[in-house]
Amino acid sequence: MIAAAQSTDAALLEVADISKTFVSGGRKVEALHDVTFSVRGGQVSGLIGPDAAGKTTLMRLITGLLIPDHGHINVLGLDATRDSLQVQANVGYMPQRFGLYEDLTI
Repeated sequence: MIAAAQSTDAALLEVADISKTFVSGGRKVEALHDVTFSVRGGQVSGLIGPDAAGKTTLMRLITGLLIPDHGHINVLGLDATRDSLQVQANVGYMPQRFGLYEDLTI
C-alpha cells in the first residue's frame, strides 16, 4: 500500500518499461517484459494474476528489493533502485509468504 498526502494529479507510482529475467536450472526465465503503468493519488488499484505471472517480482522491484534489468520505477518521487531504503521507509509491503525464516539461524 502506498499512502501519501499528495495531489490526486501526481503519479504516486510510475513503472516504465520494466523487465526482469532470472536464471533457473540453466535456463532464462523472463518474469516481466516491458511493463508500464502508473497509479495516481486517490485511486484504488490491485495487482491480480495467476501463479508465476510476475506479481511478486513486480512488488519486489517497486519496493527496491530487486533491481530491474531494464526500465525505471518511481515511487512517491523516489527512484526505487537508487533510493530503495527511502522507498522502503515510506511503503508498506507484506508478502503472502514470509521469506526470512530460511535465512535465520539459531
